Amino acid sequence: MDLGLQDPHASDRRSLRWHRRSVAARNLALVSLVPLLSRCVLATDTGGQFVVRVDSIGLPATASGNTAFDVRLYGAVGPNLCFRVQSVRAQEDSTHLDITVFGAKRDSGGDCLQMPASLDGRPVTVAPPIRDPFTVRVHQPDGSVLSQSLRVQE
Repeated sequence: MDLGLQDPHASDRRSLRWHRRSVAARNLALVSLVPLLSRCVLATDTGGQFVVRVDSIGLPATASGNTAFDVRLYGAVGPNLCFRVQSVRAQEDSTHLDITVFGAKRDSGGDCLQMPASLDGRPVTVAPPIRDPFTVRVHQPDGSVLSQSLRVQE
C-alpha cells in the first residue's frame, strides 16, 4: 500500500553521494599534478643564461651609514617554473650598488608548472659603510639601467 510518503533522507543521501564524488575527483586532479611538479626538479640546464628584467627596486626610506640593509628586486624571470634565477652579480662601494640578475631555463621535457617565475622581492644585502646619497643600479637585458637612490643618515 502506497501512502504517497517519500523518504525524508533521500535528498541528504543524494547530496552525500555527490559530495563524495566531487572530493574524489579533486583528489585525483591533485595526485595527477605530482608527476608534472617532480619532472622540473630533475631537469638540467640548457639554453644558456640571460639577463632578467627587473621591474622595480624596493629600498628602505632611509638607511644608516653603519648598518646593513636589504635591497629587494621585483620582476618576472620567465613564463613558467622551468625558468629560475641562476645568479645575482652585485658590485658595491660606499656610494652605489650595481646589480645584474641572471636567469636560466631548465630542460624539463616540456613539463613545468604553468605559473610565472618571479623575483618576489629577492633580497640583495648592502654592507656598511655607505655614504649619502646611495644609488642602486640594476642592469637590464636591453642595456638600460634601472636606478633608485636613498638617503643615508651618517
